[in-house]
Parts: sequence; structure tokens; C-alpha cells
Amino acid sequence: MSVTDLHRACSSVAEEYLSVFRVVILNGPRQSGKTTLLRHLQKRYGGTLLNLDDEQTLQAAISDPVAFTGSGTEPRFIDEVQRGGDALVRAVKAEVDAAPRPGRYVLAGSTRFLTTPSLSESLAGRAGVVDVWPLRVMKHE
Repeated sequence: MSVTDLHRACSSVAEEYLSVFRVVILNGPRQSGKTTLLRHLQKRYGGTLLNLDDEQTLQAAISDPVAFTGSGTEPRFIDEVQRGGDALVRAVKAEVDAAPRPGRYVLAGSTRFLTTPSLSESLAGRAGVVDVWPLRVMKHE
């Protein structure tokens, strides 16, 4: 299977989930292609892409998570979401509960952020999870 095939497989699952779930979560380790997939989805669907690796964006998310989650157009794509902490995830939950329609958020995190001890919210029943794994090249001898 080629890189392109794997990208298409993850992309098609994420796109299907966008039509069903209020939130799509792209989970995986660093350098697995989550940001690339976010950019692809944003290019295809429009919306707002926010990256919490950017210090100014992170501070906006931390200082007022409710305003942050309501800013920009949908779908809202938030990269490195685990950096925003529990308050940000609770604000996303409140947003999607107030208007329960599919395709509102795509969240990407470098850890299994919804299982970290610092987060109390799981988004259970609201989110579909797409696991994005890096390619492992094996040498045949």
C-alpha cells in the first residue's frame, strides 16, 4: 500500500465521519500526517483552521475557550487540541450540544488527548475517532 493509498483511506473515513458525527477526532503520534489531513479536509470543506502550536492562538483558546470555539466558520479544524486543555474540550462539547448537527469540528491531537488525566470530557457519542498512523518502511532482504 502506498502513502497515497493510506492518505486516501484516512481521508475517506474522516469525510464519512464528517457527515455523521458532530466532531471528528484525528488521533495519532507526531509526524503521522494529522496536520496534512486537516489541511486537506479544510481545503475540501472550507471552514477555519486553528493550530494551537501557535502561541497567540493557544493563548486565545486558554483565555476564552467559549469565544474561541465559536469563532470562524464551520467546520472548525483545531490542530494540537490537547494543548488547550479541559476547558477547550468542554467548550467544544457545549457548542455541539447546543446545535447537534454533523461536521462541526475536526480535532487533531498528538496524544490520545481524550484519555489524558487532565481532561474530564470524553465527547462520547458526539465524536468519531480516526486513528492516523505513520508509515513504517520495512526493508526486505
